[in-house]
Amino acid sequence: MDNYTLPKNDENLPFVRLADIEQNPQLIRDEYYTDEIDWANRYSTNWSIFAPVQFETDESGIIKDEMWLDKSGTYSPSVSTEIYNLTFQAFAKPLLSDLMEWHTYGDERESFIERKHPGFDHLITREDEEWKQLVASKDKVVMYIRYYGYAELDVLVENAAQKILLLADS
Repeated sequence: MDNYTLPKNDENLPFVRLADIEQNPQLIRDEYYTDEIDWANRYSTNWSIFAPVQFETDESGIIKDEMWLDKSGTYSPSVSTEIYNLTFQAFAKPLLSDLMEWHTYGDERESFIERKHPGFDHLITREDEEWKQLVASKDKVVMYIRYYGYAELDVLVENAAQKILLLADS
């Protein structure tokens, strides 16, 4: 696995960026550097025979003039993603199921809702107060997103639909 600091601008990368979700010019990075990599704003690449292209990302931000609704501190949204470009489309549906299993606890998996969207073959979402999760596939590409913040789920879905096309069409 290779690790990199996320560039500040989009650079046509195939993952949903925090600035696209938040759409707030006051958003700044919440940085945490170790060994020249900002681990709070990083992406990793990996591969396997079943998923030759894989990305994982974490991105953290702060909006200094905003507070969480419960007044627990400065508003600090974040987003994490996993993207897999699979060898075979037949692997997509089992991977969707595995991702829901890996990223939930107890009976949370039962709160995922399958939705229809023209940008995806499969779209499954979950909302719980500030947490939003999305598991989706298009052709041989599977995407998992976990967002913590106040943006609407539909903003996350529309951004994911745009980004998944960067790999699905290739």
